[in-house]
Amino acid sequence: MGNTTDLETVAKPTGLEGLSDSALTTRVGHREHGAFDVLYRRYARPVAWTARSLLSSAIAAEDATQSTFVVFWKKAARITLEGDSLLPWLIGVCRLECRTILAKGAVLARATPIDGIELASSELGPEAVAEQNEWVQAANQEVARMSEIDQQIYRLCVLKELSYELAARELGVTHGVIRNRLSRLRARLRRTITPAEMEVTQ
Repeated sequence: MGNTTDLETVAKPTGLEGLSDSALTTRVGHREHGAFDVLYRRYARPVAWTARSLLSSAIAAEDATQSTFVVFWKKAARITLEGDSLLPWLIGVCRLECRTILAKGAVLARATPIDGIELASSELGPEAVAEQNEWVQAANQEVARMSEIDQQIYRLCVLKELSYELAARELGVTHGVIRNRLSRLRARLRRTITPAEMEVTQ
């Protein structure tokens, strides 16, 4: 998935466009990529708008949008729509993804990514502080095992929220290198340190 300017991807008709959300969701549950593509084109933009309205970072909003559709792909076989549209379900997942990003960001924005961490805001409850600090510590340890360029990309794009262009200019690499390595970096962090209880259960 690209940034929000890539959401209106031109695609050849597949014969699935006229199917209902429910029928397409059932097909996605059977791992039909064509059905997933139709629903993605149908709802990626409103999901992206929702994420952007909740998150100040365009990069974070892009990440939340991507994560929402990853969750949908994984859970499609267990989804029963309440009405005719999949959109309310997607928006609900997107809001949870944004909430998770905001919770992590409350600590990440103040943490030193390699050398150590600081406590979260005192406005958070003790359980939230403990959970977020645990996540940051795990993130620090995981990032420390990455290559030097990935550590730099983490600092610039995740913590400082620089654009791909600015990060590429600072590191002397291409925009594509930043984009590809950041995508792999985020996937690695989600795969290795995101606790199971933070997954959406719908």
